[in-house]
Amino acid sequence: MKFKAAIFDLDGTLVDSLSDIADSMNRVLSLHGFPIHPLSDYRQFIGDGMRVLVTRALPEGLSDSKLIDLCLSQMKDEYSRNWNCKTRVYGEIPQLLKYLSDKGLVLSVLSNKPHEFTVKVIEHYFGNSVFKEILGAGKFPKKPDPSSALSIAQSLRISPSDFLYLGDSAVDMKTAKSAGMFACGCLWGFREKEELLDSGADLIAEKPEYVIRFMEKIEKTS
Repeated sequence: MKFKAAIFDLDGTLVDSLSDIADSMNRVLSLHGFPIHPLSDYRQFIGDGMRVLVTRALPEGLSDSKLIDLCLSQMKDEYSRNWNCKTRVYGEIPQLLKYLSDKGLVLSVLSNKPHEFTVKVIEHYFGNSVFKEILGAGKFPKKPDPSSALSIAQSLRISPSDFLYLGDSAVDMKTAKSAGMFACGCLWGFREKEELLDSGADLIAEKPEYVIRFMEKIEKTS
């Protein structure tokens, strides 16, 4: 098994953005007099797109579409001002990206975060030369629909079976498996090992270093 490309999820995989997302959403909730949530709750709220995040954060039973639309707009405004206050790149990620690039893998990013924010975060923390494709929510159905992952593969003219897909949630594992890619569950992110395994992870990596070890093992046995 040799990979020619890798797709990375963004939040919980490349960057720890939980605090900035939680702080922004909690400010929106406070504007309406709604209860705010502890940081730990947002580990389960995020991953399925910003609208779903807003819906989950609102008090139970409040599902009025106009209210959700309003809070979503306010969340985008808040996050646009505060997306890089506490967000940081996970340790060892720069080394992993360099390792994979040096091995000739083409790197891409696929996120359910709105596309404009996805691009902004990547360019701020990684520049504009590390990733060949950067794709956030908007053009295709959100993950776990495989359309966006398959579009990246088609654009790069690389078979899906030659992709290593790295993410920290069930959404990512299901996306990878549906697209015919190798699913690596990242335990340094927001979700638990059981969720990743139950969703079809082919590999569980506790740290980015574990991915490098896995790649080195493949090289020795190929």
